[in-house]
Amino acid sequence: MASSTKNRTGMGLRTLLLISACAIGSAATPALAQDAPEPEAVVEAPQDDAAVQPGDIVVTGSRVARSGFSAPTPTTIIGSEQMEQRGSTNVATMLNEIPSFRGTVNPAASGIRTTTPGANYADLRGLGSFRTLTLVEGRRFVPSVPTASTSTPYQVDLNAVPSLMVDRVEVVTGGASAQWGSDAVSGVVNLILNTRFEGLKAEAQFGVSGHGDGQEYRIGGLFGTSFAGGRGHVTIAGDYVKNDGIYDVYTRDWGRDQYMILTNPGSTVANGQPRQIISSNVRYGTITPGGLIVGVGGGSPASLVGTEFLAGGVPAAFVRGQYGTVTNALQIGGGNDTVTTTRGVTLTPKLERRTLFGHVEFEFSDAVTGFADLTYGYSRGQSQTLPARDQGTTVVTIQRDNAYLPASIAAQMPVGGTIRLGRIDYDLGHARPDVTNDLIQGTVGLRGDLGGSWKWDAHYSYGVNTYEQHIYGMRNKQKYVFAADAVNSGGQIVCRATIAGPSFNAAAAGCVPLNLFGNGSPSAAAIAYVTGTVFSRNRYTQHAAAVNLRGDPFSTWAGPVSFATGVEYRSESSTAIVDPVAAANNWESGNGLPYSGSFNVLEGYAETVVPLARDLPFAKSFDFNAAVRHAEYSGAAGGQTTWKLGSTWEPVDGLRLRFARSRDIRAPSLFEQRSVTVQGLNVTYLGGSAFVQVNNTGNTQLQPEKSDTLTLGFVWSPSFVPRLQFSVDYYDIAVKGAIDRIGQQNIIDQCAAGNTSLCSYLQLSGATLVGINNPYVNLNTITTRGFDGALSYRAPIDSIFGAPGSISFNLSGTYTTDMLFGTPGAAVVQRAGENSIFNGVSGYAVPTFRGNASISLNAGRFTLTPQLLYISSGKYNNVWTDVSTATKQADINDNSIPAVAYVNLSFSYDVLGENRLQLFGVVNNLFDKDPPPVPSFTSGQSVNTVLYDAVGRYFRIGVRAKF
Repeated sequence: MASSTKNRTGMGLRTLLLISACAIGSAATPALAQDAPEPEAVVEAPQDDAAVQPGDIVVTGSRVARSGFSAPTPTTIIGSEQMEQRGSTNVATMLNEIPSFRGTVNPAASGIRTTTPGANYADLRGLGSFRTLTLVEGRRFVPSVPTASTSTPYQVDLNAVPSLMVDRVEVVTGGASAQWGSDAVSGVVNLILNTRFEGLKAEAQFGVSGHGDGQEYRIGGLFGTSFAGGRGHVTIAGDYVKNDGIYDVYTRDWGRDQYMILTNPGSTVANGQPRQIISSNVRYGTITPGGLIVGVGGGSPASLVGTEFLAGGVPAAFVRGQYGTVTNALQIGGGNDTVTTTRGVTLTPKLERRTLFGHVEFEFSDAVTGFADLTYGYSRGQSQTLPARDQGTTVVTIQRDNAYLPASIAAQMPVGGTIRLGRIDYDLGHARPDVTNDLIQGTVGLRGDLGGSWKWDAHYSYGVNTYEQHIYGMRNKQKYVFAADAVNSGGQIVCRATIAGPSFNAAAAGCVPLNLFGNGSPSAAAIAYVTGTVFSRNRYTQHAAAVNLRGDPFSTWAGPVSFATGVEYRSESSTAIVDPVAAANNWESGNGLPYSGSFNVLEGYAETVVPLARDLPFAKSFDFNAAVRHAEYSGAAGGQTTWKLGSTWEPVDGLRLRFARSRDIRAPSLFEQRSVTVQGLNVTYLGGSAFVQVNNTGNTQLQPEKSDTLTLGFVWSPSFVPRLQFSVDYYDIAVKGAIDRIGQQNIIDQCAAGNTSLCSYLQLSGATLVGINNPYVNLNTITTRGFDGALSYRAPIDSIFGAPGSISFNLSGTYTTDMLFGTPGAAVVQRAGENSIFNGVSGYAVPTFRGNASISLNAGRFTLTPQLLYISSGKYNNVWTDVSTATKQADINDNSIPAVAYVNLSFSYDVLGENRLQLFGVVNNLFDKDPPPVPSFTSGQSVNTVLYDAVGRYFRIGVRAKF
């Protein structure tokens, strides 16, 4: 094994040396003198004219900078004027309106998650945000890494980037690891900043929903000036955004409908009733705010089951609703109105952002320019999730001698009798996550000319992000057990565990007895004793350095051959700490163990563009593009090589065909390698139920995920319709060895089925199962295929309201034919056309089609832009049916989700001309369209906020000034 590793490392080093030698050799080759035409921006999709910038632009689709070359990988460009038009306070808002993106992690989709309230991550193709590489100025940016996140182990939080500083966003919708490195599986998002801004720009805006909540305040400024006779330039930007959030779904009429999915306990093949029911008026059926007897023991009469406790501990018969049983968690109607999975759960979190950015550059000579950047970002997200619940196998057992047990109930119980109490602890308070990210990143670098076409640049970046999580009001499991077992002793009510004898437990010192009978019965002292604050912190540090070289070493019969190469080094480390209670697995949720780890990687890449035909019949141009990158990772990942081949062919003027094929990777994150979270869960083992400790562990032997990507498409700009551009691209991305956890029940089942390699994950005490190790492994396959289409058209209009103007049309859409998810031991599942989050927020479900259409009318100083966002109809779960047969009952009563369209409206007025003073406004969801009911019991949401707008009509007004 050691010999194999040594050989692999040696081959990797030779590859790096070979790439570096190519760079030196190419630099030494004299470039043939040519008169280059004016460079043009690469535009692969409809864009605003502001995205077209003069000068030597390296568009993210390629590391090669050459006039007239269009990369074979589709690239979408969003200009700053488009962001201003939509009143976006965050780049993520614009990205999530692009049909190929999925808003997996955004403030509206926080739900009951406690790790990322208010976060904004980019997720291209719905493959997971960690498979989209986010860059700033073509450079790595330090990510936000939660201490206990299984769905977002690594990603740049776009909250850290000042929106006013963004000049344009370039999105590569295809694999790009050969050019940019690990994580570029579904594509790259590159934020290009306006570091050459001259003057002063200020903006202020206010937003509020049509319901009067969700107020948002934003103020920002951008300043830039030259110095030293134009040889130097400095740019400073700042942005402050504060959003007050929205309380819960009951603030909306659709939320008060109380939609949820529940089990139909009476479903059989014979009666054909569906196994699952989506319905309104659903509420909890086995827990109540004051406690509900759901079971008895020790000879207590079964007639006590179904007794609930009202205010003051008064016993009453609980009203069972439709489908309500002792074991069915939910019911339709009956008692418990408004006692639901969504009551008190934040609809959108409170969010505060502060960002500062500074850039300075100085031209030391005609050939060398130095630059430095400094970014500071702070964000704070606050939300509220469900309170602690005693339900299922975690109900609390009450002894007959409990000091708070109503006498009328105790009188019916024999000595030694018990009851089991289901309860939702509204009176203990909701859990309240409070998460901050504190980021600072600095970059220093040089760039210059070597003569002819050759250019070079070098930089070093250091960044650190401190993620800190507090969850206030979390119930302490051990203290709760002590406090709930309250008895009379010596004329006082005390905790049984504090009394000398067989029940004594030293850990119960300071215990305050807890009265669980009746909502509002617990004393303030008892609440303070059984609840506390979860704390965790992760300090993530990133060092990154790179040297890049590009130029044209020689020419062929068809034009200059372009070449780019570089060497990059990156070192990252993560140090996570948790509070002692979390480390002991004693909080209801949010538990984990401290961990730390680091890795480094040395990479070399090379890319070339070779023109093979120019100005020939049926070959106006034909370019071949190739790229290769080799990376040497510390640890098990070792040496990895990625590559890309592509070509662009313009048979006639205005029509360009493109093709790209690539091998891409995602290296395992430090969270996936080192983290440990602990849960107490029920599993089925040897035909019975067992409550075990599940250790969700990292795995230092993980290998990088590998993906193969194919894109084919064309761009057409017909000469007979000037200013019209139309593109269609097919994509096929196949990920192998996708990192995931096996799952505790899957480990048990596959071990029993003969997969002995998994039996070692089971922890036994004799014949008793006591624990399961559930590590990350290279487990799954994910394949997505589909088509992207875009059309743009702009035409001048001689006179509108007496002033010259223009009208533009922009349409884009993504049609997903396949989203195939495969895991060992199970059939491959099609998730395309699944519009729910039943399988989790990160369950890869995507609608079949999403579209974005807008018309922009410019009449002198006035601009009006209506926009239509469309989401196709779909299914709740693709493997389910809502039709019963003679051999199988329906899985659900209604498996359909309707199509939804939202209309937005933007407008602006240039008061003084030349955009010196501009008033603007935006109305999102103009017709106040309600989201369709798409409930998920596991996420605690009644709608899918990843796809659908839950806020309703929202207004923004603001003012911009430029000096």
